[in-house]
Amino acid sequence: GLRVAGVLLIVAGLVMASLARLGWLGSSTRSSARASVARPTAFGLSGVPSLRASVGGVHDGLTTIRVKITAPRGAVDMAISDDPTFGSAAWQPVASYTDVLVASAGYVEIFGRFRAKDASDFVPAITGVTVPSVADRANVAKNGVTALGMVDPTVIAVSITTPRASGAAKTAVLDGSTWDDPRTLNLTSTDDPSYRDGQAATAVTRTSRPTDMGPEDSSPRFTMEHRLFVTLPIPLSEGMHYRLSPSKVPPADFLLDFRSLVSPAVQVNQLGFAPRDPAKVAFLSASLAGQHPIDYSDRPEFEVIEAKTGHLQQSGRTVKRQSGTGGEYGRGDLTGAPVWELDFSELHTPGRYRVCVPGVGCSVDFAVSIDGTWLKAAASVARAAFNQRSGMSLGAPYSSVERPRIEHPDDGRNVVSSGLSLLQNGQGSSDTFDELVKQASGPRLKNAWGGHMDAGDWDRRIQHLWYLRAGLDLVDLFPETFGALNLDLPESGNTIPDVVDEGLWSLDLYMRLQDRDGGIRGGIEADASPPKGQTSWTTKQRLFAYAADPWSSYLFAGAAAEAAFSLRASDPKRSASYLSAAQRAADWAGRKPIVPASVGEIDGQRLVAAAALYRATGDKKWHDEFLRGNPLVKGPVEQIECPRHELCDAAWIYLRTAGRRRNDVVVANAAESFRRTADSLLAAADTSLYRFSMDDPNVPLVWGLGPSTPKTMVLIRAYVLFGDQKYWAQAARAGGYALGANPLNMSFVTGLGQNNPKHPLVVDQRDGGLPVWPGIPVYGTQKVTEGKQGEGWFPQYYLGPAGTKPGANDTPTLWSWYDLPVFAAHNEYTLYQSHATALFAFGSLAALAAR
Repeated sequence: GLRVAGVLLIVAGLVMASLARLGWLGSSTRSSARASVARPTAFGLSGVPSLRASVGGVHDGLTTIRVKITAPRGAVDMAISDDPTFGSAAWQPVASYTDVLVASAGYVEIFGRFRAKDASDFVPAITGVTVPSVADRANVAKNGVTALGMVDPTVIAVSITTPRASGAAKTAVLDGSTWDDPRTLNLTSTDDPSYRDGQAATAVTRTSRPTDMGPEDSSPRFTMEHRLFVTLPIPLSEGMHYRLSPSKVPPADFLLDFRSLVSPAVQVNQLGFAPRDPAKVAFLSASLAGQHPIDYSDRPEFEVIEAKTGHLQQSGRTVKRQSGTGGEYGRGDLTGAPVWELDFSELHTPGRYRVCVPGVGCSVDFAVSIDGTWLKAAASVARAAFNQRSGMSLGAPYSSVERPRIEHPDDGRNVVSSGLSLLQNGQGSSDTFDELVKQASGPRLKNAWGGHMDAGDWDRRIQHLWYLRAGLDLVDLFPETFGALNLDLPESGNTIPDVVDEGLWSLDLYMRLQDRDGGIRGGIEADASPPKGQTSWTTKQRLFAYAADPWSSYLFAGAAAEAAFSLRASDPKRSASYLSAAQRAADWAGRKPIVPASVGEIDGQRLVAAAALYRATGDKKWHDEFLRGNPLVKGPVEQIECPRHELCDAAWIYLRTAGRRRNDVVVANAAESFRRTADSLLAAADTSLYRFSMDDPNVPLVWGLGPSTPKTMVLIRAYVLFGDQKYWAQAARAGGYALGANPLNMSFVTGLGQNNPKHPLVVDQRDGGLPVWPGIPVYGTQKVTEGKQGEGWFPQYYLGPAGTKPGANDTPTLWSWYDLPVFAAHNEYTLYQSHATALFAFGSLAALAAR
């Protein structure tokens, strides 16, 4: 860290911080496992602040984090929080220690801010710590049982999580089959006369799922979670003490209090809701793969209680959900069990709550809060994107992750121009690596650094600019929320909103890569997949830049023109630079002949670029280009294609173009297209039992296109256009599904919620020992079929040997997710599919609720 004392050294520190913002600082030793970034020390402070966190006990469903604090000299106030927005964190006098109560499990970051007396500016600090889930901490009776609850008065739910298997033989408690014989499961009670002499279970249903794995050798070993539904002959009684005594395993004691026992049958958004959210729902369902689904028709009521006191806050009626005529989204049964909806949308009072069903149990605790829910989720996703930056080091005070600078020319990481374009490559064909090398023809590109990396490797693609467009849209729509949101980035405090600055890190890469004639390259790729055991800072792979193509050039032109329009007042010089580059890229693309097979893709991005350039310049040339070949000239469209970021974005930019001459027919058709598409999505969502959303009901539920990342773009845009609350309500349901209101009862974003992914496909985390930072939205559920070409290897080599039960063929789509990094379709992610989608969804919900 930097040690500064006196005015001159403070100035020097500010200069170093500015250099870090430009990516010019970082460790030049690629073999180093650590890195440093400039730490700002100013505003009347000196010295480097630091935080150290350790995990304490669990109280009222919250984990205590003890934070040891080293404050900078001159600091009188501090704010310490696990929320990067500091929404609920108050300034307090500087102390050596403080406690932070954390609701989520997994790796969490603790943020600090320090300021001098009467100062409005502050100096940041950060640390990270791994928080076990409440269930893991409970470890009932220390017999391997990590959770015990009810799903019905006659059915106990038992979860057993094995430690990572080693070479030693498994003990009985680690083998789920030990629990399969109901005759070996005995229940006794000192209170309940029906069980005073003991009763054996009448049936046991077991599911076994891998949640982690050891080294990928010829026979990898797995951490397994076994879920058992133990059926008893006589209903259990409220307020009674019971002991479950499996054969050869220590007993587990519990008090039957449905208001305190967490039930896997009650699923809810584990982060929570904003007070004004028009839809606050939980779900009631218990089954897996259709094995003895429980009928909750006799459970007509539910309660919402305060988590700490148990006081009743609200009650309601359960409503059984019905799927559509052709099943869920016309695809049959995606869930595998009946589902009841629990709607408590009239709950507006801030606090911490749980949803409980008498005789069944409760959900995990969740918050009703303005800042601690949707905005925290959006900020966590944005900060996760920061950790995906290439071309700079990571470290305090901006990240708890220590990583050297990567893929920078000053460190010997050269990029060579290739004749293969991203458009020719088909954006991911099997011969990419061979063709990149074969067609390498150009010189070394001196400024090919920066941008954001993919998940499973370190490639950078032009599609990552869709993250920038998501940030620009949020600032355009909700400047009161995102105009001044401070995310503790190196750029924080300049004239540009932080959510935009993050996206500009990728835009600036393509500015540096722009050819002299204006063409834009589609990205930077290595010569092979990452070699096993190597990291982004140790790899020796050769790097190649795709050749320029019209599709990439139009995509860049649209994003750069949007950035230019957004920055015209806050940073006029940078705005002019982006606008010039956008015009040159679009002009270059317009001069290139188009292969007939690529006309549709290129035209989509051409319309986006034309709309953005017209909004930024008012030049009739771009208005004419926007109207040329635009289907909205003829009439509305039924599906406006938001997943592809083509006509959907072009029409939206045009609708947001104020103070320019517009074609009234196209304006009306564009708005009507959003309405029709949004209404069709509402109808499709209503056919699903969990009411999840899609951007297009016709796309396959694969590779991140499904509901695990909330799909809300059409819904939010329709709400902005028409003000109909039904669109906002469905967007809130989609966000809730992604954060826990789903059959798996888990959040699909790392570090958010009690149950979340622990093993995303990130090579630097798997082979480099980096922590799994919060805010990563993984692809999520996708049906896996044994023996099917392209997928069968996963059940054959992993699910089968692990002892997964039920098998892939018998697992419904919405249950089909396994926390194993080897299966990219479940646990990979991209900046544009995952982070951009989640940022826009959570950010929009936060802003709407705050109005």
